[in-house]
Amino acid sequence: MDYSHDSGFYAGFGYGTVHRDAVYGNTYETDYYVGYRKAITEDLAVTGEIFNFTYPQGYTFSGENSDVVEMILKVDYKGLNVKYYQALTNWFGYNTNSLGTTTYRGKLVGSGNSKGTNYVDINYTGKIPTTDTNYNIHIGHQVVENYSVANYTDMSVGISRAFEFAGSKGWNAGISYIHSITKKGWYVDATGDDLDKSRFYGYIKHTF
Repeated sequence: MDYSHDSGFYAGFGYGTVHRDAVYGNTYETDYYVGYRKAITEDLAVTGEIFNFTYPQGYTFSGENSDVVEMILKVDYKGLNVKYYQALTNWFGYNTNSLGTTTYRGKLVGSGNSKGTNYVDINYTGKIPTTDTNYNIHIGHQVVENYSVANYTDMSVGISRAFEFAGSKGWNAGISYIHSITKKGWYVDATGDDLDKSRFYGYIKHTF
């Protein structure tokens, strides 16, 4: 649910599912956001936003609140999109209470709160010449305040294309190659499989 005004002000509320391994057993999140977008020229726009991730089920990280409030700054120039996220609260419960005695390769992972954790997200989208196929290039880097063991870099390259199927419009298909660079063994799924690896992701979707 979104509200936007001609002045550039907007606000909204969202609901989405998350994998139970991603946020301490929570399986859905509710998001609240408010922002302002200003077009500088026909090709250039800047946006400021406050975004609040909340997890109503209440599953926490060692008793520490997993909700996060972030400040987001965005710049859009033609096909280039650059976003900077900074946490105004602890990042998904990371602090001394939850991680104070945790070690990685024999050393404490850090101490203090994780306010100020930031993520830089750079994307470029364009169209392959003489085709109706789009491409996207992405690179992002996360810095977790006081807990560098959780820093990571992710990157991807992909293509997508809109098409009709049996006379029905609104179809889109794509495939991406995704690569993540993390500390070995820090980010793992429920089976213990390390997430520091490369993978392909494909999709077919229909918009009504």
